Amino acid sequence: MTTEFQLNGLRVDTLAFDAEAKAFVIIEYKRDHSFSVVDQGYAYLSLMLNHKADFILEYNEHMSKHLGKTDVDWSQSRVIFVANSFTTYQQQAINFRDLPMELWEAKYYSNDTVLFNRLKTPDSSESINTISKKSQTINEVSKEVKKYTVADHFTGAKAEWLPIYEELCDRLMMIDERIKENPRSGHIGLALGENGASTVIYIKPHNQK
Repeated sequence: MTTEFQLNGLRVDTLAFDAEAKAFVIIEYKRDHSFSVVDQGYAYLSLMLNHKADFILEYNEHMSKHLGKTDVDWSQSRVIFVANSFTTYQQQAINFRDLPMELWEAKYYSNDTVLFNRLKTPDSSESINTISKKSQTINEVSKEVKKYTVADHFTGAKAEWLPIYEELCDRLMMIDERIKENPRSGHIGLALGENGASTVIYIKPHNQK
């Protein structure tokens, strides 16, 4: 959407908008390893949440379709870090189930091919809220930004539908192993890529009446 967006002393390398999630995505490119993923990520998210109008204005100045505050799902905001490689410490730093940040390695090859690979840590049951009391910024951002999971869509009376959903996913993944689960605030997307790229099925569980 736009590059080199500056506000309040912070510079956003690339500001993008995820049309499916209806949310802004901040993309940061790193050349060295001397940065804290969590601290920088939450600093950018805090900047966004405290200056929503500026981010919407930036979008409206560069895109043909205009946004209003109600057109953005701020809870789906996230930060993506892109680098040639990440340290073990940085990879472990994102090992929370609800952290709205991603690490992507970018490898450039001599034939002008660029390979992007999202780094994933083992599934964790730990929440970022366990350390939020140590940081006012993390605490404030966590009140508004949420990383949704499949389980969030099968709470209460809808829990009985989870085995059916899991069986559906298993069968679809047998057909095409590229299919990925992509939970959002209002639905679960089954997509042929990361972060909802080429979503083929949208699932929104409802209670029986």
